[in-house]
Amino acid sequence: MIFRNKELVSKLEASGQVSGQVSGQVSGQVSRQQKLILDYCMMPKSTNEIKEYLGIKSRNYVREKIIKPLIENNFLDYTNKNHINASNQKYITLKKEK
Repeated sequence: MIFRNKELVSKLEASGQVSGQVSGQVSGQVSRQQKLILDYCMMPKSTNEIKEYLGIKSRNYVREKIIKPLIENNFLDYTNKNHINASNQKYITLKKEK
């Protein structure tokens, strides 16, 4: 995946994540990209807001590869739990990764 958000690229480079490609998978621990999302979602954010923050064009990619694994691992949660596919759905961080 290639980042289009120059500010995010700078943050990733400063933190040691430099290849220009980042895996969105969670494998027992949270990636640097996902830590940025957890910090960003301290206040509720929509999929489109997260997508724009990362500079990614695909809304589906953001939902399936970034948001969904964070929800499954109890780092992120829905603001509208009764209607998880609602058009106004937002996501909020549950806890910070150490």
